[in-house]
Amino acid sequence: MEWPEGEQRTATIKAALAAESRRRRDAIVALAQHESPIRVSVNALDRDPWVLNVVNATIDLKSGRPRKMVAYQAESDLVRLIQPHYERHVEEGRTLVQTTLANPGDIEVDGNNLRVNLEPLSSPHRTRALEALCKATQVTATCFPGTDLRLCFRVKPEPLQSLAFPGCSPGSEAIDAARPDILIGG
Repeated sequence: MEWPEGEQRTATIKAALAAESRRRRDAIVALAQHESPIRVSVNALDRDPWVLNVVNATIDLKSGRPRKMVAYQAESDLVRLIQPHYERHVEEGRTLVQTTLANPGDIEVDGNNLRVNLEPLSSPHRTRALEALCKATQVTATCFPGTDLRLCFRVKPEPLQSLAFPGCSPGSEAIDAARPDILIGG
């Protein structure tokens, strides 16, 4: 890219500096607060076929060298945070953290918070561990990089569990007819 010359260069620099002002950033955040949450699949974020994520690093397949060792340390820190809340942390801690990081969710701006609303995990004990992890991360009051937005993680409420026969309540004729061997309410 070539830099413009003279007055055009001065105008470009002024525009760039103005875009970085707190007022402009606040205006961008205000606009984002009115946007609907956007769901993003993890697969949409993993687009580089020349990068391989392994347990303790990210490998650049072109050079054969690790890109990030920080990811392993972050994962270890997250496992330590769930340790008091997850009985199987020794055997399954890393798997739980990796599942959590690949878990879908919604992101929304709410005031000065960037809320990450995660889907519940595959079982109640894993979801409870995820909820504990979310609470533990709130203590850090971490801001999203480059903004004043505080990251807030939470697990969405479990969907209501319906009966095997939607629209039927215990003791209804449909259930009684389907399973005559089971006495309900009797």
